[in-house]
Amino acid sequence: MQQMSSQGAKFENSNDITIFSDFVRVIHRVTQIERAAYDQRSTVNPTQIEEITREVEVARHRMAQLGQKIHLQGCHAQQDFQHLVCIFYHASLIYSYRVLTNDSSSDSNAQASRDSILDHLCSLSNRETFAHDLVWPLFILGTECRGLPEMQEIVSREMEAVMKISGALHRRKVLLFLQQYWSLDLDRSATWIYIMREMMPGSSMLIL
Repeated sequence: MQQMSSQGAKFENSNDITIFSDFVRVIHRVTQIERAAYDQRSTVNPTQIEEITREVEVARHRMAQLGQKIHLQGCHAQQDFQHLVCIFYHASLIYSYRVLTNDSSSDSNAQASRDSILDHLCSLSNRETFAHDLVWPLFILGTECRGLPEMQEIVSREMEAVMKISGALHRRKVLLFLQQYWSLDLDRSATWIYIMREMMPGSSMLIL
């Protein structure tokens, strides 16, 4: 189960995310770096950003290799798994860019990854097999859709489909947070992490 709070994202062990544990470890490390920088009122060392980016690349490679070894039922399941690996890869990059950097170059990188997630999402032939794995990437995708109503509609529709397949659980809170975030009249620099930490103290939600 994955919990996101006003202090960032906290990941705990769960059968749901075991197969993507390489990505989860990187995401957890990014969260720890951000929290330490916030607590110490310091900036993130650029070398840490480079290291994280390399770790995300390694995670993608390892997961792509794993996908060739595990048995997946269905004629398109293997392709769908590779699409999901790419979705996690780009969501992890977006999270890293937004959490660890403040420079303008992160905008173009995040936007490129956002568009790649949409492409791979549209290429999935079957949502049912991996529905529960889509919640976190969909949330990250949603955080990149402020001011983009067409993309917001895609994220909302995909999240509703996930809940229909695998149950609402606390995922309804995730979608409601995104919808509130989209509706707020905010300065461009106000990220979703800022909203949760500064404007909604003590808030928390379960991602998966």
